[in-house]
Amino acid sequence: EEDNRSASDKALDLLEEEKKSMTPLEQLERSLLWKVEGNDFFKRGELFKAADCYYHAIVFARDLTKNPQHYPEMKHTSQEMTKAKELCESVFTNLALVQLKYGCSLSPENSERCKVLEEGAKSASQALKLNAKNVKALYRRAATNAVLAKTNKTN
Repeated sequence: EEDNRSASDKALDLLEEEKKSMTPLEQLERSLLWKVEGNDFFKRGELFKAADCYYHAIVFARDLTKNPQHYPEMKHTSQEMTKAKELCESVFTNLALVQLKYGCSLSPENSERCKVLEEGAKSASQALKLNAKNVKALYRRAATNAVLAKTNKTN
């Protein structure tokens, strides 16, 4: 039977499969490596590669943000949950910056601009769900919403 899923869906399935054979600590380490690589790409202005790394980082850490008492089958500790939450918060905040920067680089007439900026606001909101006092995430969501409002006003 032919597999008609998108390339990104297939890639995600491969990551999920890889994750199954890893301990929670290995997942956290892999997530951190992806985050560091994403930061390096961002510093070089390679926004798509940075975003891709940040998505990978989130895939490896997000399940570990769940309470171990409610998910004993995941075999992670409360310390690992805390680390995963901190990591995801940081990565979502970085992703919001990438999306804001890329969205602002597109012309206001480009239909992709609003979509990218809306994703940026969502990324910042995800970080804020993990820590409502994250000043960078608050600022990035506000900045993204301001650009969105201006874009919608001119179109």
